[in-house]
Amino acid sequence: MNVRELFTLNNVALIGVATYLLSTIRNWFFALFVFVKRRYIMGVSVSGAYMETKVKEWLINNCYSEGSRKLLTNNNMYLYNEFNKSLMWGSYLIRVRRFCWAYVYSFQIKDSFSGDGVKNMLGVDFYGIGRTALVESVKASFELKRDDDDMIRLVSKLSGAVFNQFTTKEPRTNKKIFGEFVGKVDDVVGNFISNKDIYEKFGRKYKTAILLYGPPGTGKTSIVKHVAESINLETIYFLEGLLSEGNSPAVIAGSINDDSVGNTDKNGKPCPALCVIEDIDKSILGVGDGDDKEKSRQVAQKGRTVDKLMQFLDSNISPNNIILIITTNNIELLPEPLIRSGRIDHKIYVGPLTRDNAEEMCEHYGVNKEEILGDANEFNPADLENKIFTKIMGERNERIQN
Repeated sequence: MNVRELFTLNNVALIGVATYLLSTIRNWFFALFVFVKRRYIMGVSVSGAYMETKVKEWLINNCYSEGSRKLLTNNNMYLYNEFNKSLMWGSYLIRVRRFCWAYVYSFQIKDSFSGDGVKNMLGVDFYGIGRTALVESVKASFELKRDDDDMIRLVSKLSGAVFNQFTTKEPRTNKKIFGEFVGKVDDVVGNFISNKDIYEKFGRKYKTAILLYGPPGTGKTSIVKHVAESINLETIYFLEGLLSEGNSPAVIAGSINDDSVGNTDKNGKPCPALCVIEDIDKSILGVGDGDDKEKSRQVAQKGRTVDKLMQFLDSNISPNNIILIITTNNIELLPEPLIRSGRIDHKIYVGPLTRDNAEEMCEHYGVNKEEILGDANEFNPADLENKIFTKIMGERNERIQN
């Protein structure tokens, strides 16, 4: 049969019928798959640092095998609570019961209230026997407390309007932070709050700016929440979205003043507002991957942004009644005029823990310091805490299995 004979009217009609039947059968199979999936697969999807962390903790604590637990605990980005900043940690199939598995994955949905128009989500689907009980267990692990006295609001400011702010909540944990730098931050904040009358006496704006700099995983973000809890604040304001929207310095300062002027702590006592710019080199100055020369070039292209930041930090329109904490991993990339005295009042290095700090952490969590620390004299706080928690959870799971 040649090509011309193949495309006769009868054969074309037959091919059309066959294509229709195959398409229909495919749709039937797909509908059956969806039905089976809805009937036999259950799961949860969450967003926000608090719920994501709770679900991740649940997964680690409920791994059926040591192999599954290692798969999670060996993923640094997963355990450093960096999920909001990157979706590159991938997907995992974790065994949680003898005949049940959890498929853990990340995805994005459109969200007009977030800074970049999308919201990062964490999904967990359960396959196997006992799914209903496991889903209820997960939901119970991230159920928010109803008592707002135990919560801190995290507000990502996008503009002056309340409906353009994204708010979530995290519980007050009063987590102990280790390292000499914590005491330095506490002293700076305490002195600032106790000397408000001096600012008023000499007509100086009641504000202070603290730059926390150092390598990743040393606790800069944890210090922010520690400060909020130590002075009984109800809210932390994150300014990255507001500063990166192209607003003028006056609009930015006005938006912040709407919240900071007249701010009180959770007991109604007057208190400065806590504002934060996290990873200023990346979130505001747009520094990405590349060598030092490339990063310096990227910063140099942000001249207008730097000028806006300098006006925001030190001018007649600077916001009032605030404690501003800025964090960065790369202080050497920040323009010197931006971080000079007057704009940045205190520069505090947040680095590795000393041997004494690390031993104090081990004693606090009740683990054998010699077994955990070995012969090292410097320790990354996140790595060390990760190691301690892995040890604690491993021992607990051994007791459960035995």
